Amino acid sequence: MDHVQFSRFIQSVERFLDHFPKPSETTCRQYLQACKRMTKDSATPLKMGAARKNSFYFYRAAWIYGILHEMRLLRSISIFAYGMGEHQSTIRSVKRLQELRIRLNQYAPDPKRQRIHSGQIGAWVAHAKAQAIVTQSLSKRRVLAQLPSDWRARMWEAVPKRGKYRDAIAILSCTGCRPAELEAGIKVEGLNEGILFKVIGAKTHDGKFGQKERSILIRIDSPEAAHLERQLAVQGSPLIVTVKAALLKDSVVGISKKLWPRRKAHVTPYVYRHQFSADLKADDLDSDQVAQALGHSVEETQRFYGHQRQARRGGNRVLGVKATRAVRPRRRVYSGPGSNAPKRR
Repeated sequence: MDHVQFSRFIQSVERFLDHFPKPSETTCRQYLQACKRMTKDSATPLKMGAARKNSFYFYRAAWIYGILHEMRLLRSISIFAYGMGEHQSTIRSVKRLQELRIRLNQYAPDPKRQRIHSGQIGAWVAHAKAQAIVTQSLSKRRVLAQLPSDWRARMWEAVPKRGKYRDAIAILSCTGCRPAELEAGIKVEGLNEGILFKVIGAKTHDGKFGQKERSILIRIDSPEAAHLERQLAVQGSPLIVTVKAALLKDSVVGISKKLWPRRKAHVTPYVYRHQFSADLKADDLDSDQVAQALGHSVEETQRFYGHQRQARRGGNRVLGVKATRAVRPRRRVYSGPGSNAPKRR
């Protein structure tokens, strides 16, 4: 392999890897642990997630991450070996890179659900049909549909009056923020019009996706907002609320279990987020403002969250939303690995 061939090959590998954004550090650690389990048991993602669809998708994502991680290491090794004149080592690295790229197609990702839109059946769906596996989705949106209309009010009444997470749960109800955003800290300010929340966005991959920052102004229409107004009066404005995401989830789930002990799926912080989305869609806000309030930069993303028909009384009216970037209204067609999009000629 001469210099021109090697350079072109490395460039093609780099372009291929650029289609896959690197997950957060926490997700990377989870994926590496899952890869170790699969390697230890000599198992595939389908074997590890044979009984549950969500488990399959998690192990598939970990499996893809493991291959991409190895490809990135091999890319660096091959460049170093070529520069040192170690041709045999370079050839071995190049062959392994080619093998991994082919292997990735075994459980190719399905961005934008194009495989479903094209009528193709995924690996787990085919397996479930062959094994007659019937599962029920326990998504947060489904949990929301099964809750009583006054679930937020009942949850709020059950929150300990001097509990550690009372402020955080109030913010969940008022803003629909992610738990990770509360862990980073949310600023609460009192204004004449209402309460202003300033949120540092999560899941942005260093600002490449989503909204890096957003501000949400609400009218004080709920007991949760009234509680925050009293806290601002006592402690002063602004108020910074920070909690551990995992501990907040445990607290919310614990309250839900006390209220509805017979339920299999319980309220989590993300159920508040779905309810916030449903209330926004039932209000007068346009789709761009809904997306910005949820921390999205693509209008399409909000369809995965609570629907207008799930709106409930007890929420706060959003008076205004401001975010760091405009919302893309049109759907982008993914043309990277695993895509079924037609090739341009």
